[in-house]
Amino acid sequence: DDRLLRPMSIRSLVGRVIRNRIGCAQREGDGVIVYRFARLGAGLAPDDVGAQLTWAQAAEQIGARGEAMRLYLQIARQHRGTPPARVASVRAAALVGHHDSLH
Repeated sequence: DDRLLRPMSIRSLVGRVIRNRIGCAQREGDGVIVYRFARLGAGLAPDDVGAQLTWAQAAEQIGARGEAMRLYLQIARQHRGTPPARVASVRAAALVGHHDSLH
């Protein structure tokens, strides 16, 4: 595939490596590594709502519910009306429901 031979920026290359590592860690079931690389990817691409959502979902999966809630609410507010914002809103509501069921 000639696409793989095209020049790319260092930022794009690092982003691809991060996404690949997230995928590997997901297949291995290593939530902490998924979280660490998702956070790194979100920092590398702060305007990429997909990267931000991946970070929020990874935070939720490792039990960092406060961080996940903060991220979900931020996504829902900043990207209102988009599919990722709808996912974030649903997940935030589920976290609130989970919290309420504990009390």
